[in-house]
Amino acid sequence: MLMTLVVVVSGFIGRYIYTAVPRTADGVEVQTGELEAAIKEMNGEVQRMEGEKEGGEGVEERLGKLKKDRERLQQEVGRLARMRQMLAIWHTLHIPLGMALFTAAFIHIGAAIYYATLLH
Repeated sequence: MLMTLVVVVSGFIGRYIYTAVPRTADGVEVQTGELEAAIKEMNGEVQRMEGEKEGGEGVEERLGKLKKDRERLQQEVGRLARMRQMLAIWHTLHIPLGMALFTAAFIHIGAAIYYATLLH
């Protein structure tokens, strides 16, 4: 029973880690390369807009928003790496625990059937 509880709790933890991995609107896992390409593109846009600072308040506001978006993407790259590492660690723990649980369950079922037939 304790093994079942451990596997269930581990499953909940894994589900939390899985949902923490950034995904697109379609549910596809975001790749680090895609985020880095977007950051590179934003860096070019920031440089271009900084050259046009005399354009007025509208440019300043857009530049501020672009810098915030770039910072958010940079944080997302770090978060993605951490979540993938945590997911890999979780897999190395959860899968063997689950296999041990199923093995113990089959042994238990086999023993119950074996000993139940001896009583009759």
